[in-house]
This record gives sequence, structure tokens and C-alpha cells, in this order.
Amino acid sequence: FASESVGPARTHAAPRVAGSRALLSPAAMPPKSQGDRYAGPGAQGDRFQRPGDVADKLTALPEGATADDVRAALKGLAPLNSKTWTQVLGILGKCRRWDLAVAALEHLRREGLEVNEFHCSSAISACERSGRWQEALGVLNGMRGDKSGSKPNAFCYSAAIGACEKGGEWQRAVALLEGMMSGRAGVAPNHFCYSGGIRACATARQWQLALQFLEEMPRRGVYPNLHTYTGAVTACHRAGQWQRALDLLQGCRKSGLEPDVFVYSAAVSACEVGRQWQQALGLLDNMHRHGVAPNGVTYNAALSACEQGGRWAEALGLLAEMHSKQVSPDVVAYSAAIGACEAANRKAEAAKIFQELATALPKAENPRDAFQGFVAYAKLEQREDGDSASPKLGGSLVGVVRLLRQVVPELVGRDLGSLVWALARLRVECPQDFLGELEERTVALEASLPWQAVGLLDYGFRNVLRSGFVNSDASGDACSESTWQCLQRAGRRVIDEVSAQSSRANAAPSELLLSMRPGAGPGTEADGPVLVVDDWQLSQDLKAKGCSVIFWIRMSVRKRTSTMEPPGEPSSCSGGAVVRLSGVQSNAGGAGLRMALVGAAAMLPAGAPLWMVGLEDEGIADVGSALLGLFGSLEELARSGSARVYRAKRRKVEAPSFETFRSSVLLNLSTVGLADVEEWCVWPGLFAGGGLDVMTAFLLKRLRRLHIAPGAEVLDFCCGSGTIAQALLQLQPRAALHLAEADALAVEAARCNVSELAERCYLGDGWGPVPAGLSLDHIILSPPVQPSVSALTASS
Repeated sequence: FASESVGPARTHAAPRVAGSRALLSPAAMPPKSQGDRYAGPGAQGDRFQRPGDVADKLTALPEGATADDVRAALKGLAPLNSKTWTQVLGILGKCRRWDLAVAALEHLRREGLEVNEFHCSSAISACERSGRWQEALGVLNGMRGDKSGSKPNAFCYSAAIGACEKGGEWQRAVALLEGMMSGRAGVAPNHFCYSGGIRACATARQWQLALQFLEEMPRRGVYPNLHTYTGAVTACHRAGQWQRALDLLQGCRKSGLEPDVFVYSAAVSACEVGRQWQQALGLLDNMHRHGVAPNGVTYNAALSACEQGGRWAEALGLLAEMHSKQVSPDVVAYSAAIGACEAANRKAEAAKIFQELATALPKAENPRDAFQGFVAYAKLEQREDGDSASPKLGGSLVGVVRLLRQVVPELVGRDLGSLVWALARLRVECPQDFLGELEERTVALEASLPWQAVGLLDYGFRNVLRSGFVNSDASGDACSESTWQCLQRAGRRVIDEVSAQSSRANAAPSELLLSMRPGAGPGTEADGPVLVVDDWQLSQDLKAKGCSVIFWIRMSVRKRTSTMEPPGEPSSCSGGAVVRLSGVQSNAGGAGLRMALVGAAAMLPAGAPLWMVGLEDEGIADVGSALLGLFGSLEELARSGSARVYRAKRRKVEAPSFETFRSSVLLNLSTVGLADVEEWCVWPGLFAGGGLDVMTAFLLKRLRRLHIAPGAEVLDFCCGSGTIAQALLQLQPRAALHLAEADALAVEAARCNVSELAERCYLGDGWGPVPAGLSLDHIILSPPVQPSVSALTASS
């Protein structure tokens, strides 16, 4: 059947999406039932509405469209049949218009039209593509309560699991899969469901759970495929379990499957994380023997493993192999190869790689190659010391800019940010209309820009304005007001998202402790005082439950001043102690945690309980290695997601002194043209180990150019162990220096390292501890990202 206006009938083809428009065959088969609501001859246009045309009308609606907007947009069109609606919803998903997909579903329900599992699956998939897990679960839950008989199938569940995984809600994804496995969902999981659940476990580094799902599949008649193996190997890679990853690779082959490039790449990445360069290169050899061509991800992981092992010759061989296999090296590849050479002190080879990139870039012919090479050059150029010259690009960049313009429409947020940053970094002369294309793409991606992209775009566009290297005869600002407003909105959004995620994650361990049954967690005031380490909110919640609480922090927060050791008398906390792993007390059972446990042990009598709460990312699973024989009977009491609660009992042994954690290092100031300092005092948990980090070194090199007059009042803000103050004393011994810091142990170290300034080293958060009325000539800091820095700026 075909309309005369569109010519002879053609066979059906799968939709092709270009922008928002799907190009389908204009012909359509007539419906098989009246339920399809087909409007035959005499309806508008005397033909079916094509899904691409309908999608075009809907995607013209602004974001946040409602069912009423959908109804208005479709007014005057012939009613769509059920299959056409399925296609339209699929197109909306490919266009990442989840809002329209959900609104269209609501429109169908309001109009009393059929809503089946295919419609819902398409709508959930649209939500999945954008990581909108709340909306995906909303559609799924709506199906569960649908009295019309349309119940969710395995594809609906797999899309919902994927939406939760992409939205960072791995626990919800796992709960959906476990509900299907238990029979509560009323539908059995398929390959896609298991793959989504295993990917969610990989995101959270839950490798044990991922392997449990993998082992369970054959028992339920669903046999693992390459997708599930890739997810499981990735889970091991992200958890640093390289041996398990290699075991899975062997298991994949024994099951009759030949590992593909994605399985191999995940395994090589696991070897990289485990610093196993020999294993990584061995896997590359296996790939060649089995006819599996490595891709850029595979080579990057192998190169990074060589970098960590200082294997410069192997790294150069891999880089040459990439060229011979026509796999374009990106910034990771070049950076790792240069890093491997630098680690082996092969500076000539490192410079040669950098020069190779600089020479080859202007000769690029492929848009994607030009993009990767251009960003790689900018990042490597940034790595070079500010006082040394980088190799110059070997030719005109006019052709490169032309290629870069071709790749802009397909760039996602992070890549777009990298391109704008690189253009600003290298001060490339850009046509004004190219800048307009970059702005247009930025505005189009506003809703999906991650925080990294927002920062890169903000830096890039601002430096375009400052540098004035846009090639244009027009006057006025290079960037439009709409672009700045877009970045401001995106910035507020990502701040809110990151803050909300951080708050939820940080609160989870303490909430788990508070939810435990009576007798398992801290008791009441009758049990005696409870020491709470590093969690103010938990201390207040325990007080509300009737506990007597002593609070101890080493990092001052607002008006709560920290102390080096716990306040109170030794052995006075008969009710026990709660140590919240966070900040300087993380690092997988490192010295910072051991020191906190020594402080807690000094406050506990023999037999008193110790609760340790935290997240897997904070190293809670490794707390047993930090107990130092001071505690025994360690047991896991509860877990929820990545939050864990452990309990141990204080043994009748003497706690060591805090002084046992004090150590000294060489402060290597000669790298910035000053004298080294031996026996530099440090404590566990200090930033950069209490030594000289790369950012402070960069600052000190520039500080040498600053004239500081004798008697000048200078504040070293966020002083740490006193590195900047020590450099200032060498540059101008007659300056009047002041130091301020929130970390009690850092202040202790600074007072030891610059003892002549001990009385002017102030402990507290932000501007608060600095004496009122102090008139300063200079404020010098290598600022961390913290609220006190902006508070200092506002106050000063």
C-alpha cells in the first residue's frame, strides 16, 4: 500500500537517525486490526504519519515538555497506530529526549489509546540513554500497577537496570536484578538484565557480587556471553583484582567463547591497575595469536602499565605498533609513552615522541585523528615546565581547524570541553563562525555536561575572550550571553548533583550504624561516654538517642576546632568509640587510620567496643590491617551498598604514643632554586605527605619574582607543614610571616619546621583563627578546593 504522492512502494528499512530525524521508508503496511487506530483514505494526507515526521514535530518542543504539549503538537494529525508509536518512542530515545518519551506515554494513557510493553520498553530505554533512573523506575512501577494487563517484560527490566547503572544507582540496579532472580518480579532475567546488573557492580567495584551473578547464570539456563564477561572483567579491573580478571579470561575461552577486543581490553586494564606490565604485554601477544586486533583502549592500558614499570623501550614499541596498525595514538597513549621514558630518565626519547606529535598533527587527514592529536599536544604541552620551550607545531593549523570543525557536531560534553580548552591553551586563531559552532554545541549539550566539561568550557571560552585570538572583524564579545548563561546553569546543576551524591554517600555508613538493632550499636548514657571520631552529625544523632558523646576531629570545621589527640581522660569512654573513615583517615588501612585508632584505643578501657564505619572507596574493607593488635574479635555487623559497619573489642594492651607516627623527610626546595631542608617534620595524612607537591613548586618558582619588602606582613594561608613559609623565610628573612591551617597535625608540624614562627601559626577553619585587625601586604597560598578559600577572598 502506498500513497500516490510518494511514488511506488518500497521495502521497509530500519530507521536511520540524523539529528532528530529518522529516515524511513515512506510506505507502510496497513494495520491488521482496528485496535491500531489506522485512519484510512480520507484522513489528513491520505496516508500513515511517518514516525520521523512525528518525531520532528515532538523534538521541536522545548525540554520539559508535558503530555499537554505532546497533544498540542500532534493536533490535526491522523491518529498513529501502535507500531508507529513504538517507532516514534524509539526515535525520541535516540535523540535523548527522555522527557518527550515519558510525556508521550502519558498522552497515550490520557487519550485512552493502547499502551503496551513495547511502548513502555522504548520509553524506559529513552530514560536509560540519559541516565534518568527516577523516570525509568516511574514508568516501570506504572506498568506494575497497570490494570489493563500490560506488564513489564525482561526488556523493560533490562532498560531500567541500565538506567540505574548509568545514573550511579548501582544498588537499585542490583535490587531489580535480584527481584527478577527471586521471582518477585514475575519475569525471569535475560542476558541483557544480567549484563546490566554486572555492569552496575563494575561501576561500584563490587567484583564479588559481579562474579556471583556470572556464576548464577548457567544455573538458571542463561549462559554468559561476551557482554557479561566484559562486565565481570571490568568489575575486577576497577577493583584492582587483576588475577581474577585473568581467570575470567580463561573461563571465557573454556566456555566455548572466543574473547573479543572488549574482554581483552578490560583484562589489560586490570593488569595496568595491578602494575603488571609483563601480563599486559602477554595479553597483547595472545590477541595477535588469536586474530583479535587491539584498539586504542587496549594499547592505552598496556602503555600505562609500561609507564608505571618504567619500561620505555616496550612503550616505544607499542607506540610504533599503533602507527603500523593504523590505530591513532591519543593523549593517553602519548602521555604514557613519554611518562615511561621520563621514569627511566630517557629524556631524549621523551622529547622525540613529543616532537613526533607536533610534526604529524598539521598533516592529519581524518577529523577524529586531528581531534585526538590536537588535544594530546595541548595536554602534553601543559606537562612541560613553564620555563622550558615545547616543540612547535610543524606547519599551519588551518587544515587542522577545518578538520576540527567537522568533528564538533558529534562531540560529547567531555570531548567538547577538551577541544575548547586546547584551542585556548594553544592560542589557535579561530574563525568567528567556528566559535559560534562551539557555542551552539555547548548549548545543545547543556543538560548532559559533566562537571569536568563545565570547567574546561568555562576556562576555554574565557581565555578566548582574554587572548583576543578569534579571527573576526566584528567588535564586541567573542561569546554570546546565552553561552555564559548556559555554563552558569550547567555549573549550578553539576554542583547540586555532586553535592547531593556526596552527601548521600557520606551519610550512608552512619545511617547504617544508627539503624542497627539495640545492643549491636552504641548504647545509652548508662553505658558510659562514647568517643566519636570525624563525624559531627553522627555525634549529634547519638546524643539524640541518649548517648553521652565526646567528639574528636583533627580537621577544624567552622567553629569546631580540632585537636591533635582526643580530648578527655584516658580510658574514660567505657561506652566505646566510633571511627568514621573519611578524609585523612582513609587510604585503605594506612597510617592515618592507624593513628586515629591509637587515639581511640587510648580512650577505651579493655573490653570496650570499637565501631568502624565507612565506604568501600574509603578502605573500610581493609580495616583489619590497621588494628595494630590493640583490638580483637573483628566482625562485620552490617552492610548496605558500599557502606559497612565493623565492630571490634579493645584488648588489654598499652596503646603506643602518637610520637611513633611522627617522621621526617627531605624538603626538596632545590627544585625551585632554594636550599633543601633536612629533617622536615611530617605526620600521616598531610597533603603531599607534608613535602613539596607539583602545584606548590609551580607557585614557588613564580614567587621568586615577587618583591617582598623587609617587614612586610605576609600570610601563608592553608600552610600545611609550612613549606611556603620556609621558602618565604629564605627569600625574605625579615618579613613578618603568619600561618593559618585547619589540620591540627599540620599545625604541629609547621610549628616544629618553622619554630621561630610557632606563636604566629594559627589553628582553625578559614579566616577565623587569624587575629582580627591584622593588616597584610601579601596573602600567599596554593589553594585547595574548599569553602574557606572563597570565604578568605570575601573577607579580605
